[in-house]
Amino acid sequence: MRRRMVGEKISAPLLLSMILSLCLLWTNHAYAQGAAATLTGTVSDRSGAVIPKAEISAKNAGTGVIRSSETNSAGLYTVPGLPPGNYAVSVTAAGFSTTVRTNITLTVGAQQVLDFTMQVAK
Repeated sequence: MRRRMVGEKISAPLLLSMILSLCLLWTNHAYAQGAAATLTGTVSDRSGAVIPKAEISAKNAGTGVIRSSETNSAGLYTVPGLPPGNYAVSVTAAGFSTTVRTNITLTVGAQQVLDFTMQVAK
């Protein structure tokens, strides 16, 4: 068995195969980004104070698939990669009542902002 030396030429079919593979990977990645929607927003209380570590769940009404996220220390959240469709979005946080919004329609490539104001639990 012959060992390939450093600097030896790569065969044309192998090089072509590698280039085509990379192109296919890149186009699939670009298509997935373009077809998916992103949901972002801020979660705060009635006084305007942000709520860190709030749990956000986006449920696709058509498929039942749930994607989740959590707010950061600034009360911001992002749920990327959502297929277009109709969603119910819920937010839960310790000490607060769960907030749900339904009939949130996300379209191809949408960058939708959805802010929540939570009520203190009773």
